[in-house]
Amino acid sequence: MVKRQPTSAQAARSDARAGGKYTTALREHRARSGAPVPVVQFLADGTDELRPLVDGVSASWAHSGLRVLLLQEAESELRISFPSRKGQLLQPVPAEPTTTVLWEQADGPGRLVRHICPWDEPAVGELDFARLQEAIATEGAGFDVVVLLQRCDRPYRLGEFVTSCVAVARVGQLPHEDCVVRTTNTGELARTPLSPEQCAAVLRLRGLRFLFELGDDDPIPLDGVIWRVRGPLPVTETYLAEVDLDMARFGVRTLAWSIWARSSAWVCGAPRPEQLADPAFVDHYSQASAQVRRVWAARTTGPGLVGAGVQPVSTSG
Repeated sequence: MVKRQPTSAQAARSDARAGGKYTTALREHRARSGAPVPVVQFLADGTDELRPLVDGVSASWAHSGLRVLLLQEAESELRISFPSRKGQLLQPVPAEPTTTVLWEQADGPGRLVRHICPWDEPAVGELDFARLQEAIATEGAGFDVVVLLQRCDRPYRLGEFVTSCVAVARVGQLPHEDCVVRTTNTGELARTPLSPEQCAAVLRLRGLRFLFELGDDDPIPLDGVIWRVRGPLPVTETYLAEVDLDMARFGVRTLAWSIWARSSAWVCGAPRPEQLADPAFVDHYSQASAQVRRVWAARTTGPGLVGAGVQPVSTSG
């Protein structure tokens, strides 16, 4: 069942009503987690591509005992106002921040909390970095990791606040054959097999093109890619390992192969709370969550990771 949870600011106001100083109480609530909380951002071609995987990865972290905050950008509401006699205007009105406990362990510290709040100024309509930084510092206190989820019409990256940045690329069927169908001498149709290097090149072209459309000329500090492909995979594990090696030669690190069944429809939108509590649902994302966790944990606690092979993980969404 969905529960309400007080934010750090609300807890500080409660302490202030009891006789304490608000700013002091707020500072104490922010400092409870000690070091700055790690911040993870997933990049994809639209938020609908992100929601099943991001919620699944976040739920997997929570089931492993981590306190996870999913910080989501709120949609601004449009309301009619009458500033003058010239006519009515639609003014964006910021949504009220809400905090919801999506799941928590009955006998452990693990919990998944979603906090929805505006990231921009309504009058300007542009990202307010100070407001977002304040939300991370205030709401992220007491959590082990913060996951950012921007609006679908804002495919921006937030390098100033991000500990780890991971791309999620959906490419459909794994491109292991040439898409041009040739007719043989016997009248049969045939496809030309692609080498692992050719397959990797097609994957980069199809799956990572959106990264060059973010409107930012600065290099993107990408920690890796989660490839979402339709299964079952038509290639061997050796073939897939060679694809990963070619990716690495071009500076692209494969974190996981997230495979969704051919018979299942592509699932968009946020999973239901009962799905987040289902161990079977969470297990679909266990390997992807473990790989991403190793990345941001290494950035916050030690040197870079030693390269390790990854195995395909079957997911339902």
